Amino acid sequence: MAAIKVPVTLYKYCGEIIFLLLSGIENRFLFACQQHYFWLKKKHPIWNEDRPFPMDMEYVFRDSVEYLRPKLKLCQSWEEAVLAVEELNNEFKTKLSKLILRLFLCEFWGNAGEQQLES
Repeated sequence: MAAIKVPVTLYKYCGEIIFLLLSGIENRFLFACQQHYFWLKKKHPIWNEDRPFPMDMEYVFRDSVEYLRPKLKLCQSWEEAVLAVEELNNEFKTKLSKLILRLFLCEFWGNAGEQQLES
């Protein structure tokens, strides 16, 4: 539970500063990973009808995310959280591969490589 409480505490006290420093995709990826972790813990077999997941942890998590990103759609299940992380991971890989290609072409062909990318 500490792994859920620590980020929530950071969000509470310095979340606005953290998210001003992060780019858009990093920001979305951080929230997606946090939701993935939350749902991973919540679906753990230790939680059952006799021993339910602590509601205060769920409320604290949801409140902190909604405070920092009120328009963010929270995942409603672990499967949704997995899909969100996979989508952002694919988006990140695509952007990274384009950047690597650009760096490679510019390194070996200089301005000609840059012009080749633009055409």
